Amino acid sequence: MMAILRHPFWSRAEQFFIRKKTILWFCVLLAVFVAVKQYRNHIMPDHAAGTLDVHYNNFLIFKYSFWHFVENKNLYLSYLNEYIDYYLYGPIFPILIAPIAILPNFAGLLLWSLLNTLVFWAAICQLPISHKKQCIIFWIAFNTLYTSLINTQIHSLAAALIVMSYTQVHRKNDWLATLFILLGTFIKLYGMVGFVFFFFSKQKKKFILYSILWAGVLFFLPVLFSNLNYIIECYKNWYEALAVKNTANFGNFRLDKCVMGMFRRLFRDNTLSDLYFIVPSLLLFGFTLIKINWNNVTHQMMILASVLFYIILASSGAESPTYIIAFAGVGIWYMLSERTAFRNVLFWVTLAVSSFTPSDLMPPFIRNHIIYEYGLLPLPLFIVWLVLHYDLLRKPKLEIDRPR
Repeated sequence: MMAILRHPFWSRAEQFFIRKKTILWFCVLLAVFVAVKQYRNHIMPDHAAGTLDVHYNNFLIFKYSFWHFVENKNLYLSYLNEYIDYYLYGPIFPILIAPIAILPNFAGLLLWSLLNTLVFWAAICQLPISHKKQCIIFWIAFNTLYTSLINTQIHSLAAALIVMSYTQVHRKNDWLATLFILLGTFIKLYGMVGFVFFFFSKQKKKFILYSILWAGVLFFLPVLFSNLNYIIECYKNWYEALAVKNTANFGNFRLDKCVMGMFRRLFRDNTLSDLYFIVPSLLLFGFTLIKINWNNVTHQMMILASVLFYIILASSGAESPTYIIAFAGVGIWYMLSERTAFRNVLFWVTLAVSSFTPSDLMPPFIRNHIIYEYGLLPLPLFIVWLVLHYDLLRKPKLEIDRPR
């Protein structure tokens, strides 16, 4: 076996896969493949069966949000003649997706897929680690990236905005960091975790001022294309829609793939509140944040990984396509953590269970009757998150590679 592994083929293969040009082409090809596959396999509308272009239904939700916005319609109602499910994003998003929304479905779907892959890869390339580690992080997240793309979701963009929020703080571009934080927040709320990077900023006063500035700009930007009363009503409707959705997610077999969702399934009790996890986990996170060295870049990036995990672990809306956010964190953690036998095994178990369970590589019986039945999808991620905080509290003397 060792002789086989020493064959020059493996060295050449490694060199091929850690080239940025290789990954760039993979991003483009993946986006084209997903767009063609989902467009060709769409299902004709069947309201009785509850199906409507399900292969790119999420893209239709995004696309039609622009046209509903232009017509001053309630963005958060059901529009079964156009798509199934509901729009659950901020009123600024229809403006941002306008250039894609006005295109024919296939062209828009292709551009949407390209945007999600290329921006995610661009964000990983900004991390202050070596080129090789950037590439490995991408490949670690690749399967969940595919899962997000095949569902025509926005989550790789959400992950990218959080990563770039940190990288711009690291580069002392607080004006840009706060833009990414607020943009992510105004689109889907996930971006608000980026405010934790305030502690790493060298320009804290500017960070606060830029945050206020961008909050005002992003709030009033939609008003330029509509009117203030409509936008205020949109925010009210958004809040109500999220509250209803959060309650409906409890115990949902397809969603609720978070830590408390796991316990709700294990105890067969859909009334268990997320606060049982959120309160103690925030206390642990806050204690860790106090103990670490804010100037240590390794510690900073571990906190970045932690918040990427946390979005999934604490959200009742977590589902398989959202796990791209957590796996960006898995890649960062694994590249920076101590390489012990335990951490290596934990990494591969996490990859197998939390990433590949939705794929055909996982035996259906294990997937449906064990992992999904008992909500175990987030369990390895939760263990990694705890290990990450344990390592930070020990203040490991880890030095990251400088970019090459």
